Amino acid sequence: MIWNYFLQTVVFLLVFSIIRNYSGGFHFRHFGSCYFFSTGIYLVFLLLFQKYRIEFTSIVMLIVLLIVLGVMCIGAVNNPAAHWNAKEQCEKNSSTRIVAVIIYCSLVGLKIAGVEDSFLWFMVFGICLSFAGILPG
Repeated sequence: MIWNYFLQTVVFLLVFSIIRNYSGGFHFRHFGSCYFFSTGIYLVFLLLFQKYRIEFTSIVMLIVLLIVLGVMCIGAVNNPAAHWNAKEQCEKNSSTRIVAVIIYCSLVGLKIAGVEDSFLWFMVFGICLSFAGILPG
């Protein structure tokens, strides 16, 4: 709210939460560690975004498409604490892929509709941060 990015933050949290709900992936052992780490990364993003307002171009859309295609290959990642069975893993994989496509199509639609770049950047950051948790370690 200090930098007037409240609505953009809501968009980020919505995208991030939806993807993480389906994709599983890396988590810290304690909620507090995860919360402070995620908040720290988000604050660094805010500071960088505030300083370097980069135009949202077709190249960014292409990079995000490549990320989404990577997610399509990986699917969901079973966190050891979740203990998904084979059926749940298959369902999570399908759901993650569908959500990735829907969010990317939403991003494209918002870009075409002429939504302010800051909303698109916050959406992309939500996509990137949530998908980073499913990358093979």
